Amino acid sequence: MAKKSVVARDVQRRVLVEKYSELRKKLKDEGNYEALQKLPRDSSSTRLRNRCSLTGRGRDPVADYLVRIKNAAQARKGKVLIPFSNLKEAISKILLEKGYIHGYDIQEENSMKTICIKLKYLATGVHAIREMKRVSKPGQRVYKGKGIEKYLSGVGLFIISTSRGIMSDKEARKLGVGGEVLFRVY
Repeated sequence: MAKKSVVARDVQRRVLVEKYSELRKKLKDEGNYEALQKLPRDSSSTRLRNRCSLTGRGRDPVADYLVRIKNAAQARKGKVLIPFSNLKEAISKILLEKGYIHGYDIQEENSMKTICIKLKYLATGVHAIREMKRVSKPGQRVYKGKGIEKYLSGVGLFIISTSRGIMSDKEARKLGVGGEVLFRVY
């Protein structure tokens, strides 16, 4: 059960969203961003939607994806289920192409899609992914231009979100594009 203070804070956020939603919409349409910035922080419906209703913390789907894979690998599971999103599917496709996972498939049960990732282990029983670490975080975004350096001299790779979609650092260098560095894998 959530603490009373957390519940009260959530109620207060909802009141602020209802109170300022029309004004926010009007200011956005007018392009008056200075007045928009002066409104209370918690009055944005997007901010309310992207927060956990229990703890009030922000949600990070990429970090959740990485942690689920790490935990399953540490527990020596053969597969892991992850809530579906197009971003997670694109990341899974890259990890499959680069040989970090055995495969993935999309399952739908009760109108809820999930990605089932089959983890890859080496002959020694060690997980194929030694390290997965988030680079760009919701609180501090990290962007790189088209001159993206190699991670661990090309042994590892960066997963980058570009204007042309999600891709590895090698593909981004080849296409001459930059973007947000989501995470690194080795």
